[in-house]
This record gives sequence, structure tokens and C-alpha cells, in this order.
Amino acid sequence: MYAYKENDTWIRTVVKDLTVETGSGLIILDPLDISGGYTSVKEKTNISLISTDICIHLSLGGISLLLNLQYQAAAALQFGNASPLAPCINFDRIWVSPKENGSHNNLTIWRPQAPSNYVILGDCVTSSPIPPSQAVLAVSNTYGRVRKPVGFKHIGFLSHVLGLEGVDGHTGVDSDCSLWMPISPPGYISMGCVTNVGNHPPPNHVVYCLRSDLVTSTTYSECLLNELPNQHFTSGFSIWRLDNVLGSFYAHSSIAYPSKGNSSDLSHLLLWNSVWSYASLQEYIPDTVDNNHSCQQTSNQGDSSSGWDILRSISKASSCYMSTPHFERIWWDKGGGLRRPVSIWRPISCPGYAILGDCITEGLEPPALGIILKSEDPEISAKPVQFTKVAHIAGKGFDEVFFWYPIAPPGYASLGCIVSRTDEAPCMDFLCCPRMDLVSPTNIIELPISRYLSSKASHCWSIWKVENQVKIMLTQ
Repeated sequence: MYAYKENDTWIRTVVKDLTVETGSGLIILDPLDISGGYTSVKEKTNISLISTDICIHLSLGGISLLLNLQYQAAAALQFGNASPLAPCINFDRIWVSPKENGSHNNLTIWRPQAPSNYVILGDCVTSSPIPPSQAVLAVSNTYGRVRKPVGFKHIGFLSHVLGLEGVDGHTGVDSDCSLWMPISPPGYISMGCVTNVGNHPPPNHVVYCLRSDLVTSTTYSECLLNELPNQHFTSGFSIWRLDNVLGSFYAHSSIAYPSKGNSSDLSHLLLWNSVWSYASLQEYIPDTVDNNHSCQQTSNQGDSSSGWDILRSISKASSCYMSTPHFERIWWDKGGGLRRPVSIWRPISCPGYAILGDCITEGLEPPALGIILKSEDPEISAKPVQFTKVAHIAGKGFDEVFFWYPIAPPGYASLGCIVSRTDEAPCMDFLCCPRMDLVSPTNIIELPISRYLSSKASHCWSIWKVENQVKIMLTQ
């Protein structure tokens, strides 16, 4: 009932025999009467609510129903994802170089798999057939943060870049991979290139552009491909990885360093407002790494045992080591001829911990995870007594590098080599040798990961990968 006169208002509502019943006939709320009133007279307001006795039957089924209703109501009222960012740890392989393409036969294009209600901002490229070792970030598609591109600018075909045409100068269109740069709408920025198999641009829903106020500039971390001029690209062609949390890349028809205006990353404000900061991404990596490691261990059980496996289960109980996803690159060889690309990385340690050796990977990407050991407890580790130089590698196409093997004190073990760019023994403070009873024998892969001839052609140096959690190496 409703009535009003001039500025005065009177409202009354009555509900008779209100009851709540489930579909199975279970009564949750006994019938009750509710009456409500509202009056506003001469700027005085009065609100009243009166009901008969309330009797609620809360069985387990009733509680489950109420919780389900609460969840559905909360979902209906939620206007977007709580976090603007989410990690992508799975990737779809879009294209891989044919094996007959010589030194570039490991170039691979990947597309991150974004979670529901999140989108990617570009494809990823690696120098090996292994997907990116680090998780990349996807952005929530709510609040206008991202928009679809209005089109795509064609950059080139990888067959033309790598010289994969047949004898007639053509290649299979359906199997060729084309490179594209998204054309962003006004107020948005393209964050990296995207690929598509064939000569048509990709659908505009596979990649998005980011709002310009959420973008900051970054640098190019490395050049993954640098091809000299040919009939298709008179200025050459190069592919550059961006130093960002998206794992994106930039390609252009030149061997020159790209313009800084094409290198973008997520702004720090967006990262700070997200529970998925770049550092916390790495929490998703260890399980994957451990699974891969266990498979490798199983397949190599029949091999000859040599080297050391790091840290038995006793070490976990004493918390004598910790994992780290952060590395600095010490050296790399981009490959050429019969040489495969390899790179050497050093885990970034923290106070009170030290590394166990440098890590080697096939390709130019860092390992997914490294291990550092407590260095201030003699019950766990000790500094090496000295370093012995075991190899000196120099040649065309890569920088000079020296390999050193740490000599462990009695009762401790050396796990692998470390490298330096000068002919001076490394500092002993950042490396440690674990106690002998904390390690166990492991395997070395049957074939060396790389071989090099010395400048005098009197020595042949081989780098061997030790199959353990820290991916260390031995050189001879």
C-alpha cells in the first residue's frame, strides 16, 4: 500500500506465509508473516519491520543449499577478476624450424595458454624445441585493460628468412609460418609479434593489445636470429626477445638493433596491484621441473654412474638449500655449422647461500630452476680449496671463456665446473662444496652437449651435462 500528500509519504508492505523449501520437500524456513512500513512526514522518517517467530531448520542439505546460493550470488555480483594478471605455464607449439635448416633447426614459436577470462599479448620464441622455461603473464580481459587489434601488419615469411624455398623458389603455403605485428586501436599498444601458419593473418582474438597507461618501456634481452640480406629482405632480418614478463618478441626486416619504441613491458603499477608478481610466478615451475627430472632419471638408470646427484632427502628436513628461478647469463654460443646453440647460466644467490656450479642449457634460454646451498654451516658445505683450470675455449662466433673445476676439501664433494671470462681463478666466496654424505652418484649424458677445437688444433674440449637437479656441467 502506498499513499502520499504533498511532501509526505506512507508505504506499507505485508508478506503472508513466507516459507523456503528445497526441491526434495525439505523445509528450511517455517511459514512466517512479515510486515514493513515507511513513513516520511514533515522531514521525519520512520522505518519499521515486524515479523512473526522465525524457525529455521538447518540440516546438512540445507546448509549446502545456502552456501551454494551465497556462491552464486557472489559470482553474479563480481564484475571482474580479483587479479589483473595470471601466469601461463603451458604452451602450444605453433612452428618449429625444419631439421635440414642447419644451425637454426631449433628455432621454435610458442603460444601461451591463457586461463579463462585472461588473454595473451604476444607469442614466444625459443632457440630450442623445449617450451619457455619461465612462466609468462596473461592479462585479465575486464575493465578495458585490453582490446583486440584492428588488424595485422605483415612482416614476412620464415621460409623467406631462413631460405627454406624449394628448387622452384616456392614453399608450401599451408606449412609456412608468417610473422605479423598487431595494429593496436587508439589508446592501446601492441606488446609483441604474433605468428600464423599459412599466408593469412591470425584471428584477432588470439592476441590482444594493452591499454597505453599500463605500459612501460623495456629493452631487448637478446637477438635469437640474425640473417644476412637476401632476395626477400635486402637489409637482412632479425628476431629479438624482449626483456619483459610476457615472453614476447619483436621481428623486423633489418639486422640493426630495433627501435626502443617497439619494446614494451607491463607497468610496475599493474605488477604491484597483482598477486602474480614476476617473482611469485616461479612457484609454478618446480613441480614441472621435478617431473621432467624424474623422467630423465628413469631413462638413464642403465647408464654408467658418474658425477654427483645433489642433496638426498635428509637435506630437505634440515632446510639446507633453497631453489631460485633467477639467473645471470655468463656465456653463450649461438651455434653455427654443426654446433648447436648452448648457454651457461649462474644462479643468483642470496646472503648465507652459495651456488654449486654453473648451469648449462641447450639453446639460449635459462634453466627453469636452480639450487643454492647454505654456505655458512660446516655441517652442510665448505668453500673449495682452490680452482683448477680444465679448459680454455676460444673461436669464431663466440666469446673466449675459461672453465674451472673446484677442488673440494676432505669430506666434501665438487659437483661441476664454473666459468670465467678472464684467465683468473674465480672468487671462492660465491661457490660451495656440499658434505659428502649429502650427495649420491648420478649419470652423465652419453654424448657431450658441445665440442670445441683449441686455436692450436691440438686439443678438443668437450662439455658434458650432469643429470641432476642443478643442471651443472663437466669439461674435459
